[in-house]
Amino acid sequence: MRKYVPLFETYSTPAWWVGLADCNGIESFIKEPDMSDADDADRLAELGLDEPGAGNKLRKGWSNQVGMLQMRARANSQRHAVVYRVKLNPEDADQIESMLTDGEYIEALSLLKEVALETQIARGTGINAEKAWSMIPNPDLDPFS
Repeated sequence: MRKYVPLFETYSTPAWWVGLADCNGIESFIKEPDMSDADDADRLAELGLDEPGAGNKLRKGWSNQVGMLQMRARANSQRHAVVYRVKLNPEDADQIESMLTDGEYIEALSLLKEVALETQIARGTGINAEKAWSMIPNPDLDPFS
């Protein structure tokens, strides 16, 4: 069951975005789901109104998606690939999405790094992720160019 969110909150509340970036810019840009939906599903299941474990399925699905990003980052470590999580204002996220649609991957990453309210970098991808984050975007680092 989806939670009702008033329109004015939808466009004024910062949200978390997760993705993969490398020396050639942003490769993935995914809005993190509202995990309160998972909590709501758990409460509904306790009342017998939803399938038991429905909230766990949402959490597990998101965890699997982020895990796939980490696997892709490990496979592309030569391009300084990093899994990031950033908190963005909606208007900044919209601008980044527009830039990605236009193929401006490098510019989108530069903007993302500039406007992020908070930034988290995933560890465990086989490289020094913080160092890689500070070096990208930079297409000259791509060994296959």
